[in-house]
Amino acid sequence: MSATSTQIARNQETSGAEKFICKMLCVSTDATRAEKVRSNEQAPRLFSLSIAISGLRCILSYVLFPFILPFTGLATTSEPYIGIPIGVIALIFDVMGIRRFWAAKHKYRWIVSFVYLAVMIMVAILVGIDIHTLAK
Repeated sequence: MSATSTQIARNQETSGAEKFICKMLCVSTDATRAEKVRSNEQAPRLFSLSIAISGLRCILSYVLFPFILPFTGLATTSEPYIGIPIGVIALIFDVMGIRRFWAAKHKYRWIVSFVYLAVMIMVAILVGIDIHTLAK
């Protein structure tokens, strides 16, 4: 690691926003931990998996439940019972993915965090709608 990249890493560590996010996510700012996490390169795989699960939840909510199931004559009363668990699992994987990117001090952690946040908001709204449907 060159002196410049070491200096950049130290400056990123001392950033107030970085410290706040790491504290909020319960992620260590320890440089050796970050190197260990970065070395196994699981962050991109976890990102792909969590976005795929969130995408599945959206496909179910916007394509399968409203269009395909009624067209085939299948009852759609089970939507919330399927949607809520998938949504909760998607949210858990999204949080795990964000934590992994921050623990690895990945260079795209800010951008990925905003993508995750947008996806999480959409999935949380869908879960909320399903909970409201069950409460009726």
